[in-house]
Amino acid sequence: MKTILRFLKPYKGLCILTLLVMTLEVAGGLLIPTITADMINNGVQGGNLQYILRSGAIMLAVTILTSSGALAGSWFCADLSSKSAVICATPSMTSP
Repeated sequence: MKTILRFLKPYKGLCILTLLVMTLEVAGGLLIPTITADMINNGVQGGNLQYILRSGAIMLAVTILTSSGALAGSWFCADLSSKSAVICATPSMTSP
């Protein structure tokens, strides 16, 4: 673990940013079913079309944020991976 952290230390900010964006993706993925259940329980059963439309708009916004988080998370993860691979391949960094 110490070896991995040694290679990632120069990219501490990028590591934290990647984790935050991926957390946004997971939170959005967990929020969508909750919004759907709430829409069915309160909107469909009550026959409230305005509530269904409002919940649908919220669901669309959450989906866009979640998709953006997934895209950014993949980008940052690939960037971090390529940068840490360059450091690992440097001869001065591989010796103990």
